[in-house]
Amino acid sequence: MWGVTHDASPWENVAGSLRDIGVAWDGTVWGVNSFDNVHRYTGDQPS
Repeated sequence: MWGVTHDASPWENVAGSLRDIGVAWDGTVWGVNSFDNVHRYTGDQPS
């Protein structure tokens, strides 16, 4: 899986894989892996 970060090179390899990915109307990125776990991208937000 590849991701974009604001402070690294344009693309960097991110561990894991998704079988489905979607983007909401507000730009939120969601993904589902092979175990049906749902993930939301939060790399640009404070933890």
